Amino acid sequence: MERTPTISVIMPVYKVERYVAQSIQSVIDQSLTDWELIVIDDASPDGSADVIAKFSDQRIRYIRHEKNKGNAEARNTGILAARGNYIALLDSDDVALPNRLDEQLKHLEKNPDVGLVGTWAELIDESGKKIGLRDCPYPDSLLRPMLIFRNIFITSSLMMRRDALPPGLFKTMLAEDYDFISRLADNWQIAYIPNYLMQYRINSQGLMGTRWQQIKIDAWLTQQRLLQQMGVSASIAEAELHKKIAHAVADGNSSSEAQEAGRWLEKILHTNEKYRWYDQAVLQNVCEEILLSLWRGAAKEGISTVFKARTSLAEIGKPPSLGQLARLAARALRTAQ
Repeated sequence: MERTPTISVIMPVYKVERYVAQSIQSVIDQSLTDWELIVIDDASPDGSADVIAKFSDQRIRYIRHEKNKGNAEARNTGILAARGNYIALLDSDDVALPNRLDEQLKHLEKNPDVGLVGTWAELIDESGKKIGLRDCPYPDSLLRPMLIFRNIFITSSLMMRRDALPPGLFKTMLAEDYDFISRLADNWQIAYIPNYLMQYRINSQGLMGTRWQQIKIDAWLTQQRLLQQMGVSASIAEAELHKKIAHAVADGNSSSEAQEAGRWLEKILHTNEKYRWYDQAVLQNVCEEILLSLWRGAAKEGISTVFKARTSLAEIGKPPSLGQLARLAARALRTAQ
């Protein structure tokens, strides 16, 4: 009789001969032992298969695609083969820290309305050196409406209930994780554990380094669906503006774009007030967070941005506090030097 593990860890593998052993070992080293690791070799042309074959742990299951199908299909293959009631994702160049599975399982069992939970991450370079941290500054209550603008999760940190999996699983697109999370969040609460439970590798050969422009196009498909779902239709100009808002952290932005964004956010809030897809107060807090982040990005233009930001934020019904204005002013003075 086959063992039924509590957690199935899904690991797609493609051209990661250098990293995959560390990723697999990080699962073996988990404090929680009731898991299976499904390794999907997506027709990797390097020596990854030989590295995987060196592991003899009976909890590891190996599946090979005869032709390369991409990350989305590889994850789907793993999920369809999984036996656990909980599905955890781990990319084959990332590392799960020892308590990751245990803490995520406890969180999901304690919170039956939560369908998916992510974690904060340590950032590492190609040699494994720690180079930074990535956390989520937002409370769980803001996560679902925040998806209108940005994917705030690291895919490799996710654990979810089998019952929460959206129909069709991962779609074949570059921003497949964003789409997947947004569809799961239609019916379930989503959450973050405010703890660094994994290491996310900044890999120059990864998708973020090689196909960023296509990722942004695919991300808009998810954002457009979420906007239409709440009754918001975007003109061509508004669509381009929304894309700039979504990727301002990576691409930068100007004060004129922040001012335009304020007017667009006002339209989104007005539409939601009519149809009430999201709690209006929660969405207003999300819009404030987004607009503040844009004005922080524009602070490089000087102290005048503080006064513009005050007016812009007031127009969406969230006048900034003195503390927020002071921090924005400090940033403007610092970046202007």
